[in-house]
Amino acid sequence: MNMDNHFSFSQSSLQSYLNCRHQFFLRYIQRLNWPSSLLDPWNPAEIERQAGIRFHRLAQNFFLGVPEEVIRTHAVNDDDSRMDVWVSNLINAFKSHIGSEASPEMTMTGKIGPFSATAKFDLLVIKAHEIHIYDWKTSRHAPKAGWLRRRVQTQLYPLLALRAYQQKTGNTVIPQINFTYWEASFPANPIIFSIGENDLRQSEEYLIDLMTEITHQPTDNFYKTTHQDRCAYCLYRTYCHRQLTDANNLELEQDMRFTDFELPDISAGK
Repeated sequence: MNMDNHFSFSQSSLQSYLNCRHQFFLRYIQRLNWPSSLLDPWNPAEIERQAGIRFHRLAQNFFLGVPEEVIRTHAVNDDDSRMDVWVSNLINAFKSHIGSEASPEMTMTGKIGPFSATAKFDLLVIKAHEIHIYDWKTSRHAPKAGWLRRRVQTQLYPLLALRAYQQKTGNTVIPQINFTYWEASFPANPIIFSIGENDLRQSEEYLIDLMTEITHQPTDNFYKTTHQDRCAYCLYRTYCHRQLTDANNLELEQDMRFTDFELPDISAGK
């Protein structure tokens, strides 16, 4: 299959392929929009997704320097009663991170082998000999470290953060890299991965193999997942006309929801 020459892989596209090849095909090859008019806005998964988007927007504006009282006012007035708690937890935990070293919603594109890949960091902090990656989550239930460790995001983001570090500092020595998944509902229990040189090498090899597989995949091999419980959480499910089954899998719901989650570019105060 021929990919667009300007196509850049992301954690969302790669995880989408792993979850369901057909979802990847609809979204990234056929470039179909989410059939939002066909989705129930009161669907619990959609409510969670929208709440996550609003929280990320407030978090971005906080790190961009929007006054704390403005952020808190928006949170208090949000339709979701959890927003005030989430924002308070964020401010209490990360107030000291505001500054020139902290870059919220930073986008980095770089090469992984012969392929282009892009990451959008919720917060990236680059110091002389350290990289700190932060990713916000708004789960109702805290995810397990093992599940997060297996996600494409955990493989891809440190590699692209390293590219950003090298561009900024000119340093070719691999620094200390920490990747923190921070749950807004569980602020005292962040999941932190310390990424070493061997981890980076293994991740790069894995991602190159995965991207190679995708780019060489014949069109008729982008089949629908056999795990039909995943369809309950898929924003493209209305294109497939499948009979949905009842799903009650917390990790699966998180996986599908976070795969589809991408925050649009915004500016402070909007």
